[in-house]
Amino acid sequence: MATTATTAKAKCPKCGAIIPAQSASCPKCGTRFKRSTSTSAGTPQNKGVSPQNSSANRTVATGSKNVTKSANQSMQNPTKAVKKKNSWISVAALVCSLLFITGPVAVILSIIDIAKKDDEHKHGLSIAAMIIGFLGCMGWVSVFLPNTKNDVSETPMEARNSIETYSEKDYEQVNANVNVNTNERTRSDNNSNSSKENMIMPDVLGLEKYDAKSEIRSVLGSNVKFDEESEYSDSYEKGVVIRTEPTAGVKVGEDETVIIYTSKGKAKIMPNLIGMDAESAEQVLDDMGISMYATEVFSDGAKNTVVAAEFDPGTDLSDEYSVDVDVSKGSLQAFKDSTQVIGYEDLYRYPETYESTPLRMNATITKIEDSKLLGITYSLSYWATYEGETVILYDDRSVKEPTLRVGDKVIAYGYGDGKATIDIKQKEYQGSLLIGFSYNKTVDSYYVPRLKVEHFELR
Repeated sequence: MATTATTAKAKCPKCGAIIPAQSASCPKCGTRFKRSTSTSAGTPQNKGVSPQNSSANRTVATGSKNVTKSANQSMQNPTKAVKKKNSWISVAALVCSLLFITGPVAVILSIIDIAKKDDEHKHGLSIAAMIIGFLGCMGWVSVFLPNTKNDVSETPMEARNSIETYSEKDYEQVNANVNVNTNERTRSDNNSNSSKENMIMPDVLGLEKYDAKSEIRSVLGSNVKFDEESEYSDSYEKGVVIRTEPTAGVKVGEDETVIIYTSKGKAKIMPNLIGMDAESAEQVLDDMGISMYATEVFSDGAKNTVVAAEFDPGTDLSDEYSVDVDVSKGSLQAFKDSTQVIGYEDLYRYPETYESTPLRMNATITKIEDSKLLGITYSLSYWATYEGETVILYDDRSVKEPTLRVGDKVIAYGYGDGKATIDIKQKEYQGSLLIGFSYNKTVDSYYVPRLKVEHFELR
Protein backbone atom coordinates (compact mmCIF):
# COMPACT_ATOMS: atom_id res chain seq x y z
CA MET A 1 0.00 0.00 0.00
CA ALA A 2 1.36 3.38 -0.96
CA THR A 3 2.38 5.80 1.80
CA THR A 4 1.07 9.33 1.47
CA ALA A 5 2.99 12.17 3.12
CA THR A 6 0.92 14.79 4.80
CA THR A 7 1.76 18.30 5.84
CA ALA A 8 2.93 18.66 9.46
CA LYS A 9 0.47 20.43 11.69
CA ALA A 10 0.97 22.57 14.78
CA LYS A 11 -1.19 24.24 17.38
CA CYS A 12 -1.33 27.99 17.91
CA PRO A 13 -0.25 28.68 21.51
CA LYS A 14 -2.62 31.64 21.79
CA CYS A 15 -5.96 30.64 20.24
CA GLY A 16 -5.37 26.86 19.95
CA ALA A 17 -6.11 26.66 16.21
CA ILE A 18 -4.51 23.82 14.17
CA ILE A 19 -2.26 25.36 11.53
CA PRO A 20 0.54 24.14 9.22
CA ALA A 21 3.82 23.85 11.03
CA GLN A 22 5.59 26.04 8.46
CA SER A 23 3.19 28.98 8.94
CA ALA A 24 4.74 32.30 9.84
CA SER A 25 1.60 33.47 11.63
CA CYS A 26 -1.74 32.21 12.84
CA PRO A 27 -4.45 32.90 10.20
CA LYS A 28 -7.06 32.98 12.92
CA CYS A 29 -5.66 35.27 15.60
CA GLY A 30 -2.74 36.80 13.64
CA THR A 31 -0.04 35.79 16.14
CA ARG A 32 3.34 35.81 14.49
CA PHE A 33 5.81 32.98 15.15
CA LYS A 34 9.60 32.96 15.35
CA ARG A 35 11.37 31.13 12.60
CA SER A 36 13.61 28.21 13.58
CA THR A 37 15.80 25.83 11.59
CA SER A 38 15.31 22.10 12.01
CA THR A 39 17.50 19.39 10.56
CA SER A 40 16.16 15.85 10.13
CA ALA A 41 18.31 12.84 9.48
CA GLY A 42 18.27 11.92 5.72
CA THR A 43 16.12 14.96 4.72
CA PRO A 44 17.02 18.42 3.67
CA GLN A 45 16.71 21.28 6.16
CA ASN A 46 13.21 22.75 6.28
CA LYS A 47 12.60 26.32 7.24
CA GLY A 48 9.38 27.15 8.95
CA VAL A 49 7.72 28.63 11.92
CA SER A 50 6.77 26.45 14.83
CA PRO A 51 5.46 27.82 18.04
CA GLN A 52 6.49 24.66 19.87
CA ASN A 53 9.68 23.33 18.23
CA SER A 54 7.91 22.21 15.00
CA SER A 55 11.05 20.45 13.74
CA ALA A 56 10.31 17.73 16.24
CA ASN A 57 6.81 17.15 14.87
CA ARG A 58 6.40 14.55 12.25
CA THR A 59 3.42 13.06 10.35
CA VAL A 60 3.41 9.38 9.66
CA ALA A 61 0.90 7.91 7.17
CA THR A 62 0.12 4.24 7.43
CA GLY A 63 -2.40 2.93 4.81
CA SER A 64 -5.31 5.30 4.55
CA LYS A 65 -4.85 6.48 8.03
CA ASN A 66 -2.59 9.40 8.90
CA VAL A 67 -0.94 9.14 12.30
CA THR A 68 0.78 12.25 13.68
CA LYS A 69 3.32 11.75 16.37
CA SER A 70 4.72 14.66 18.37
CA ALA A 71 7.99 14.28 20.22
CA ASN A 72 7.36 17.44 22.19
CA GLN A 73 3.67 17.35 23.04
CA SER A 74 4.44 18.66 26.44
CA MET A 75 5.99 21.76 24.86
CA GLN A 76 2.63 22.74 23.43
CA ASN A 77 1.60 24.21 26.79
CA PRO A 78 3.34 27.40 27.98
CA THR A 79 6.19 26.83 30.53
CA LYS A 80 5.40 27.99 34.11
CA ALA A 81 7.66 30.80 35.50
CA VAL A 82 9.96 29.91 38.45
CA LYS A 83 8.85 31.63 41.73
CA LYS A 84 11.70 33.53 43.47
CA LYS A 85 12.26 33.13 47.24
CA ASN A 86 13.90 35.25 49.95
CA SER A 87 17.43 34.21 50.97
CA TRP A 88 18.34 33.35 54.55
CA ILE A 89 20.60 36.40 54.67
CA SER A 90 17.66 38.73 53.96
CA VAL A 91 15.59 37.02 56.67
CA ALA A 92 18.47 37.34 59.19
CA ALA A 93 18.92 41.01 58.25
CA LEU A 94 15.22 41.71 58.86
CA VAL A 95 15.33 40.00 62.26
CA CYS A 96 18.42 41.99 63.29
CA SER A 97 16.82 45.25 62.18
CA LEU A 98 13.73 44.58 64.31
CA LEU A 99 15.88 44.02 67.40
CA PHE A 100 17.03 47.70 67.26
CA ILE A 101 20.28 47.07 69.09
CA THR A 102 21.60 45.05 66.12
CA GLY A 103 20.71 47.69 63.54
CA PRO A 104 24.30 47.98 62.22
CA VAL A 105 24.41 44.20 61.71
CA ALA A 106 21.14 44.34 59.74
CA VAL A 107 22.54 47.03 57.43
CA ILE A 108 25.68 44.99 56.76
CA LEU A 109 23.73 41.79 56.01
CA SER A 110 21.38 43.68 53.69
CA ILE A 111 24.28 45.08 51.69
CA ILE A 112 25.81 41.61 51.37
CA ASP A 113 22.53 40.10 50.14
CA ILE A 114 21.84 42.87 47.60
CA ALA A 115 25.40 42.77 46.28
CA LYS A 116 25.11 39.04 45.44
CA LYS A 117 24.34 38.38 41.72
CA ASP A 118 21.59 35.87 42.30
CA ASP A 119 18.43 35.73 40.10
CA GLU A 120 16.81 33.01 42.19
CA HIS A 121 16.18 35.15 45.30
CA LYS A 122 14.22 38.30 45.98
CA HIS A 123 15.83 41.31 47.69
CA GLY A 124 12.75 43.01 49.07
CA LEU A 125 13.38 41.92 52.65
CA SER A 126 17.00 43.08 52.47
CA ILE A 127 15.94 46.54 51.33
CA ALA A 128 13.38 46.77 54.15
CA ALA A 129 15.93 45.51 56.68
CA MET A 130 18.47 48.11 55.47
CA ILE A 131 15.98 50.94 55.98
CA ILE A 132 14.89 49.75 59.44
CA GLY A 133 18.50 49.07 60.48
CA PHE A 134 19.58 52.53 59.33
CA LEU A 135 16.81 54.09 61.42
CA GLY A 136 18.00 51.98 64.39
CA CYS A 137 21.56 53.28 63.93
CA MET A 138 20.26 56.84 63.95
CA GLY A 139 18.47 56.04 67.20
CA TRP A 140 21.73 54.80 68.73
CA VAL A 141 23.48 58.00 67.68
CA SER A 142 20.75 60.20 69.19
CA VAL A 143 20.88 58.28 72.50
CA PHE A 144 24.63 58.29 73.05
CA LEU A 145 25.69 61.64 71.62
CA PRO A 146 25.52 64.41 74.25
CA ASN A 147 23.03 67.18 73.83
CA THR A 148 25.36 70.06 73.27
CA LYS A 149 22.60 72.59 72.98
CA ASN A 150 21.95 72.60 76.70
CA ASP A 151 25.67 72.56 77.56
CA VAL A 152 26.59 75.72 75.72
CA SER A 153 26.70 78.58 78.17
CA GLU A 154 25.40 81.95 77.24
CA THR A 155 28.05 84.29 75.88
CA PRO A 156 28.28 87.91 77.08
CA MET A 157 26.93 89.14 73.72
CA GLU A 158 23.95 86.78 74.01
CA ALA A 159 23.39 87.96 77.55
CA ARG A 160 23.30 91.58 76.44
CA ASN A 161 20.97 90.71 73.60
CA SER A 162 18.64 88.91 75.99
CA ILE A 163 18.65 91.88 78.34
CA GLU A 164 17.79 94.20 75.44
CA THR A 165 14.68 92.14 74.78
CA TYR A 166 13.29 92.92 78.21
CA SER A 167 10.52 95.37 78.45
CA GLU A 168 11.24 98.77 79.90
CA LYS A 169 9.65 97.81 83.23
CA ASP A 170 11.70 94.65 83.48
CA TYR A 171 14.86 96.59 82.63
CA GLU A 172 14.18 99.05 85.45
CA GLN A 173 13.59 96.16 87.84
CA VAL A 174 16.92 94.58 86.84
CA ASN A 175 18.75 97.85 87.43
CA ALA A 176 17.10 98.20 90.83
CA ASN A 177 18.18 94.70 91.85
CA VAL A 178 21.73 95.37 90.68
CA ASN A 179 21.85 98.57 92.73
CA VAL A 180 20.51 96.77 95.81
CA ASN A 181 23.09 94.00 95.49
CA THR A 182 25.87 96.52 95.01
CA ASN A 183 24.83 98.45 98.11
CA GLU A 184 24.61 95.26 100.19
CA ARG A 185 28.05 94.15 99.01
CA THR A 186 29.47 97.56 99.87
CA ARG A 187 27.96 97.44 103.36
CA SER A 188 29.26 93.87 103.79
CA ASP A 189 32.77 94.97 102.80
CA ASN A 190 32.59 97.89 105.18
CA ASN A 191 31.40 95.65 108.01
CA SER A 192 34.14 93.16 107.20
CA ASN A 193 36.80 95.85 107.32
CA SER A 194 35.34 97.18 110.55
CA SER A 195 35.22 93.70 112.11
CA LYS A 196 38.83 93.02 111.08
CA GLU A 197 39.84 96.20 112.84
CA ASN A 198 37.89 95.23 116.00
CA MET A 199 38.64 91.45 116.31
CA ILE A 200 38.96 90.67 120.02
CA MET A 201 40.27 87.31 121.32
CA PRO A 202 37.47 85.41 123.10
CA ASP A 203 37.87 83.61 126.44
CA VAL A 204 38.09 79.85 125.81
CA LEU A 205 39.79 78.67 129.02
CA GLY A 206 38.45 75.35 130.30
CA LEU A 207 36.99 74.33 126.90
CA GLU A 208 37.99 71.22 125.01
CA LYS A 209 40.51 71.94 122.27
CA TYR A 210 38.09 71.48 119.37
CA ASP A 211 35.33 73.49 121.05
CA ALA A 212 37.82 76.29 121.72
CA LYS A 213 38.87 76.39 118.06
CA SER A 214 35.25 76.54 116.93
CA GLU A 215 34.57 79.46 119.29
CA ILE A 216 37.63 81.36 118.10
CA ARG A 217 36.71 80.85 114.43
CA SER A 218 33.20 82.18 115.07
CA VAL A 219 34.70 85.44 116.40
CA LEU A 220 37.90 85.88 114.37
CA GLY A 221 36.77 84.25 111.14
CA SER A 222 37.28 80.89 109.47
CA ASN A 223 40.73 81.80 108.13
CA VAL A 224 42.37 82.08 111.53
CA LYS A 225 45.57 80.04 112.00
CA PHE A 226 46.40 77.91 115.06
CA ASP A 227 49.45 76.50 116.78
CA GLU A 228 49.15 73.97 119.62
CA GLU A 229 51.22 73.40 122.73
CA SER A 230 50.65 71.31 125.87
CA GLU A 231 51.68 71.79 129.51
CA TYR A 232 51.17 70.09 132.84
CA SER A 233 48.49 71.61 135.01
CA ASP A 234 47.22 70.82 138.48
CA SER A 235 44.08 72.92 137.90
CA TYR A 236 42.80 71.67 134.55
CA GLU A 237 42.04 68.18 133.34
CA LYS A 238 43.92 66.64 130.47
CA GLY A 239 42.88 67.93 127.04
CA VAL A 240 41.28 71.28 128.01
CA VAL A 241 42.60 74.76 127.20
CA ILE A 242 44.61 76.33 130.05
CA ARG A 243 45.73 79.53 128.25
CA THR A 244 46.00 81.20 124.85
CA GLU A 245 48.26 83.65 123.06
CA PRO A 246 46.97 86.31 122.58
CA THR A 247 45.05 86.22 125.85
CA ALA A 248 41.31 86.84 126.11
CA GLY A 249 40.23 90.45 125.46
CA VAL A 250 43.28 91.38 123.38
CA LYS A 251 42.86 92.76 119.85
CA VAL A 252 43.96 90.23 117.23
CA GLY A 253 45.61 91.23 113.97
CA GLU A 254 44.34 89.93 110.63
CA ASP A 255 47.32 87.64 109.97
CA GLU A 256 48.15 86.84 113.59
CA THR A 257 48.41 83.16 114.66
CA VAL A 258 46.61 81.99 117.81
CA ILE A 259 48.51 79.59 120.10
CA ILE A 260 46.37 77.24 122.18
CA TYR A 261 47.88 75.59 125.28
CA THR A 262 46.14 72.42 126.45
CA SER A 263 46.61 70.56 129.72
CA LYS A 264 48.56 67.31 129.95
CA GLY A 265 47.05 66.75 133.38
CA LYS A 266 49.01 66.61 136.56
CA ALA A 267 52.75 66.39 136.15
CA LYS A 268 54.14 62.84 136.39
CA ILE A 269 57.31 63.41 138.32
CA MET A 270 59.01 60.45 139.93
CA PRO A 271 58.63 60.70 143.71
CA ASN A 272 61.19 59.46 146.24
CA LEU A 273 59.93 55.99 147.16
CA ILE A 274 63.03 54.78 149.04
CA GLY A 275 62.16 53.77 152.58
CA MET A 276 58.39 53.71 151.93
CA ASP A 277 56.56 50.48 152.56
CA ALA A 278 55.54 48.64 149.43
CA GLU A 279 51.80 49.34 149.81
CA SER A 280 52.24 53.11 150.22
CA ALA A 281 54.64 53.36 147.29
CA GLU A 282 52.20 51.49 145.07
CA GLN A 283 49.37 53.86 146.02
CA VAL A 284 51.46 56.96 145.20
CA LEU A 285 52.26 55.65 141.74
CA ASP A 286 48.70 54.51 141.17
CA ASP A 287 47.42 58.06 141.81
CA MET A 288 49.67 59.16 138.96
CA GLY A 289 48.30 56.49 136.68
CA ILE A 290 51.47 54.40 136.85
CA SER A 291 51.76 50.74 137.83
CA MET A 292 54.42 49.39 140.21
CA TYR A 293 56.18 46.04 139.79
CA ALA A 294 58.04 44.89 142.93
CA THR A 295 60.85 42.32 143.26
CA GLU A 296 61.82 40.99 146.68
CA VAL A 297 65.54 41.07 147.40
CA PHE A 298 67.75 40.48 150.43
CA SER A 299 68.72 43.81 151.91
CA ASP A 300 69.85 45.38 155.17
CA GLY A 301 66.85 47.68 154.92
CA ALA A 302 63.68 47.08 156.87
CA LYS A 303 61.65 44.19 155.59
CA ASN A 304 58.86 45.06 153.09
CA THR A 305 60.25 48.53 152.32
CA VAL A 306 61.42 49.94 148.99
CA VAL A 307 65.20 49.81 148.79
CA ALA A 308 65.68 50.66 145.06
CA ALA A 309 63.66 52.11 142.15
CA GLU A 310 64.00 52.17 138.38
CA PHE A 311 63.99 55.99 138.10
CA ASP A 312 65.61 58.68 140.19
CA PRO A 313 63.37 61.16 142.05
CA GLY A 314 62.33 64.12 139.85
CA THR A 315 62.35 62.15 136.60
CA ASP A 316 59.56 63.01 134.14
CA LEU A 317 57.30 59.97 133.88
CA SER A 318 54.83 61.39 131.36
CA ASP A 319 55.80 58.73 128.82
CA GLU A 320 55.98 55.86 131.33
CA TYR A 321 53.32 53.40 132.34
CA SER A 322 55.11 51.37 135.02
CA VAL A 323 58.00 51.55 137.49
CA ASP A 324 60.08 48.62 138.79
CA VAL A 325 61.15 48.71 142.44
CA ASP A 326 63.07 46.37 144.79
CA VAL A 327 61.42 45.54 148.10
CA SER A 328 63.51 44.22 150.97
CA LYS A 329 62.78 40.75 152.32
CA GLY A 330 65.23 41.19 155.14
CA SER A 331 68.89 40.47 155.72
CA LEU A 332 70.42 37.51 153.90
CA GLN A 333 72.38 36.54 156.97
CA ALA A 334 69.28 36.63 159.11
CA PHE A 335 67.54 34.35 156.63
CA LYS A 336 70.45 31.90 156.55
CA ASP A 337 70.45 31.76 160.33
CA SER A 338 66.74 30.92 160.32
CA THR A 339 67.09 27.87 158.08
CA GLN A 340 67.14 24.27 159.34
CA VAL A 341 68.38 20.96 157.98
CA ILE A 342 65.78 18.25 157.41
CA GLY A 343 66.63 14.67 156.50
CA TYR A 344 65.49 13.44 153.09
CA GLU A 345 63.23 10.79 154.58
CA ASP A 346 61.16 13.31 156.54
CA LEU A 347 61.08 15.69 153.59
CA TYR A 348 59.90 12.91 151.27
CA ARG A 349 57.22 11.53 153.60
CA TYR A 350 55.78 14.82 154.78
CA PRO A 351 56.43 17.42 152.06
CA GLU A 352 53.35 19.50 152.95
CA THR A 353 54.57 19.83 156.55
CA TYR A 354 57.63 21.81 155.48
CA GLU A 355 55.99 24.12 152.99
CA SER A 356 57.14 27.75 153.61
CA THR A 357 59.69 26.50 156.15
CA PRO A 358 63.26 27.92 155.70
CA LEU A 359 65.44 24.95 154.80
CA ARG A 360 69.10 24.30 154.02
CA MET A 361 70.61 21.30 152.25
CA ASN A 362 73.91 20.21 150.73
CA ALA A 363 73.24 18.93 147.20
CA THR A 364 74.97 18.06 143.94
CA ILE A 365 73.52 19.29 140.60
CA THR A 366 72.75 16.41 138.23
CA LYS A 367 70.46 18.02 135.61
CA ILE A 368 69.28 21.51 134.63
CA GLU A 369 65.93 22.31 132.97
CA ASP A 370 64.86 25.81 131.96
CA SER A 371 61.41 27.27 131.31
CA LYS A 372 61.24 29.99 128.65
CA LEU A 373 58.65 32.48 127.48
CA LEU A 374 59.27 34.33 124.22
CA GLY A 375 62.89 33.21 124.37
CA ILE A 376 63.44 34.53 127.90
CA THR A 377 64.26 32.13 130.71
CA TYR A 378 61.99 32.89 133.66
CA SER A 379 62.71 29.83 135.82
CA LEU A 380 65.25 27.00 136.28
CA SER A 381 64.72 23.58 137.75
CA TYR A 382 67.88 21.94 139.09
CA TRP A 383 67.77 18.19 139.59
CA ALA A 384 70.10 17.34 142.46
CA THR A 385 70.96 14.50 144.82
CA TYR A 386 70.45 14.99 148.53
CA GLU A 387 71.44 12.18 150.85
CA GLY A 388 71.64 9.94 147.79
CA GLU A 389 68.08 10.73 146.64
CA THR A 390 66.64 13.10 144.04
CA VAL A 391 65.27 16.54 144.93
CA ILE A 392 64.15 19.46 142.72
CA LEU A 393 65.63 22.91 143.44
CA TYR A 394 63.26 25.43 141.81
CA ASP A 395 64.77 28.86 141.07
CA ASP A 396 62.49 31.71 139.86
CA ARG A 397 64.61 34.60 141.12
CA SER A 398 64.97 37.59 138.80
CA VAL A 399 68.75 37.45 139.26
CA LYS A 400 69.93 33.87 139.16
CA GLU A 401 73.37 33.93 140.73
CA PRO A 402 75.69 32.19 140.75
CA THR A 403 75.53 30.39 137.40
CA LEU A 404 75.50 26.65 138.08
CA ARG A 405 76.54 23.67 135.98
CA VAL A 406 75.95 19.95 136.20
CA GLY A 407 78.25 18.46 138.87
CA ASP A 408 78.43 21.60 141.04
CA LYS A 409 78.19 21.02 144.78
CA VAL A 410 76.09 23.69 146.42
CA ILE A 411 74.45 24.76 149.66
CA ALA A 412 70.86 25.57 148.77
CA TYR A 413 68.82 27.95 150.95
CA GLY A 414 65.10 28.25 150.47
CA TYR A 415 61.60 27.30 151.55
CA GLY A 416 59.91 23.91 151.39
CA ASP A 417 57.74 23.87 148.26
CA GLY A 418 55.81 20.61 148.60
CA LYS A 419 56.52 17.95 145.99
CA ALA A 420 57.11 17.70 142.26
CA THR A 421 55.45 14.95 140.21
CA ILE A 422 57.77 13.16 137.79
CA ASP A 423 56.16 11.33 134.85
CA ILE A 424 57.77 8.26 133.32
CA LYS A 425 57.11 8.33 129.60
CA GLN A 426 57.47 5.71 126.91
CA LYS A 427 57.60 6.44 123.18
CA GLU A 428 54.81 4.78 121.23
CA TYR A 429 53.67 4.74 117.60
CA GLN A 430 50.08 5.26 116.48
CA GLY A 431 48.78 4.39 113.01
CA SER A 432 49.73 2.10 110.13
CA LEU A 433 53.06 1.44 108.48
CA LEU A 434 52.39 4.10 105.84
CA ILE A 435 50.62 6.79 107.87
CA GLY A 436 51.15 7.30 111.57
CA PHE A 437 52.86 9.31 114.29
CA SER A 438 54.85 8.71 117.44
CA TYR A 439 54.24 10.26 120.86
CA ASN A 440 55.40 9.95 124.46
CA LYS A 441 52.92 8.09 126.58
CA THR A 442 52.98 8.38 130.39
CA VAL A 443 53.27 4.88 131.79
CA ASP A 444 54.09 5.67 135.42
CA SER A 445 54.79 8.63 137.77
CA TYR A 446 56.31 9.39 141.12
CA TYR A 447 57.02 12.49 143.21
CA VAL A 448 60.10 14.01 144.81
CA PRO A 449 60.51 16.81 147.39
CA ARG A 450 60.97 20.34 146.04
CA LEU A 451 62.77 23.38 147.45
CA LYS A 452 62.11 26.95 146.27
CA VAL A 453 65.58 28.50 146.18
CA GLU A 454 66.32 31.90 147.71
CA HIS A 455 70.11 31.69 147.71
CA PHE A 456 72.90 29.43 146.43
CA GLU A 457 76.45 29.06 147.72
CA LEU A 458 79.09 26.91 146.07
CA ARG A 459 80.78 24.40 148.38
